[in-house]
Amino acid sequence: MNISSNAAALNSAAQHYGTAKRVTAPNPTDGGASTNDGAMIAKGVESFADVMKSVETPTPQYAAGATDAQSVVAALANAEMAL
Repeated sequence: MNISSNAAALNSAAQHYGTAKRVTAPNPTDGGASTNDGAMIAKGVESFADVMKSVETPTPQYAAGATDAQSVVAALANAEMAL
C-alpha cells in the first residue's frame, strides 16, 4: 500500500473541500447571502477540471501495466471528493 499517494489524495480532497466551503459560505457583510461571485465559481470549476484531468493519467497507465490499481482508485476517490 502506497501511503504517500493516499496522503496526497487526502490533501487534495481537503483542499477542494476548502474551496467548496469558501464558495458556498454565507457572507456576514451582506446579510448572510452566499459569496458566489463569478471569479470564485470559475476557480472552483477550473480546480475541478484539474482533478478530472488527474484521473485521466493513471487509468490508461494501469491498462498498459505501467501503474498499480491503487493509483487508479486513489485518483477516482479524489475526483469523487471533488464532485
